[in-house]
Amino acid sequence: TLRNTQAIDQATPLPVITASGLSADYLMDAFLAGASGVGVGSVVRKADDRAQAVQHLLNAMPRFSELALA
Repeated sequence: TLRNTQAIDQATPLPVITASGLSADYLMDAFLAGASGVGVGSVVRKADDRAQAVQHLLNAMPRFSELALA
């Protein structure tokens, strides 16, 4: 997923959104690969505690946490 994100980002000036089983461990890697956004629906949908899952994802991206909660 991350290699594909990087290749697509390099091939187009359009914003790239990446998804496909991304967990909190790889969110920053997705942005570093050129993603403008990430899809994390399955992580939240499969969680026993969805609010806690969202908080965990936000904690994995400290630079973006304040913006996401605004």
